[in-house]
Amino acid sequence: MKITKLLVGLAASMVMVSCGGTPSSSESSVPSSSSEKTESTAQSESTESVTSTSESTKTETTESKTSASESTKTESSSKDESSTEPVESSESETSSEASTSYDVPSFPTLTENSYGNLPEGFIFGMDASAVPSLEKAGVIYRDETGKPVDVFSILAKEGVTHVRVRVWNDPFNSEGKGYGGGNCDLANAIEIGKRVTKYGMKLHVDFHYSDFWADPAKQMVPKAWKNYTLDQKKTALYEFTKDSLNEMKKENIDVGMVQVGNETNNGKMCGETSWDNTVALMKEGSKAVRETYPSALVAVHFRPLRCCDEV
Repeated sequence: MKITKLLVGLAASMVMVSCGGTPSSSESSVPSSSSEKTESTAQSESTESVTSTSESTKTETTESKTSASESTKTESSSKDESSTEPVESSESETSSEASTSYDVPSFPTLTENSYGNLPEGFIFGMDASAVPSLEKAGVIYRDETGKPVDVFSILAKEGVTHVRVRVWNDPFNSEGKGYGGGNCDLANAIEIGKRVTKYGMKLHVDFHYSDFWADPAKQMVPKAWKNYTLDQKKTALYEFTKDSLNEMKKENIDVGMVQVGNETNNGKMCGETSWDNTVALMKEGSKAVRETYPSALVAVHFRPLRCCDEV
């Protein structure tokens, strides 16, 4: 009987310890008198106390494991945090440096002949007429590392051989305001031509023989030639072509091709609307090219024909 009461007392004490609390007077009151409980009641309490002891042991074990696990995680987290601090700093620095670089996909250069079996001397050309105008507006050209560079150095590196520049006779109104599109006068062409030559490419000069864009829908005669006859236009066109090319020659610009007219579909050019008159003007332009840059190619230019176009 005394042993049973002792077990009950120990069980109650263990339950309170497992709960992590300090027993109060009410919680610690355990029956100790045989007159208050029967032997069967004491045995029942003893059984319950054993069960409580088992449950409390499980609870303690679980809590102990959980506590150890949390402690391990905490220590591991602390180690991770301490070890990642310098990494985060490094990533921040890398991110700062990366902000000035660019992810540029890798493409084969034109010189690698990645487009098939091209003949020797094949011309890779592009139009850069508006580059000076864009740069004045704040455009900055960069290489694959993000470093500002001359865009023509990039073109040369990637295999471009000829850079085209359009030439308009007088792309400004009476107040000196440009018509737009790069305001591509002779001075603009010379600026581009010098940069093109510097990087070993050739200049493709595109004479529109107009003050603004010439295309199949509009082939307007320059303001200064407005009332000219065909013969007067022939002389003016020859002189304008030759004088412009001579100015380029003075700057040692390497002219590889000259285009006499732009999108001259339907026999229209410089205000003329018949093939005979247009061909007569083209001959004058070609003559000026031969006299100035004998080795330059002479090109006539037509927009790609569509089903509804007339030839």
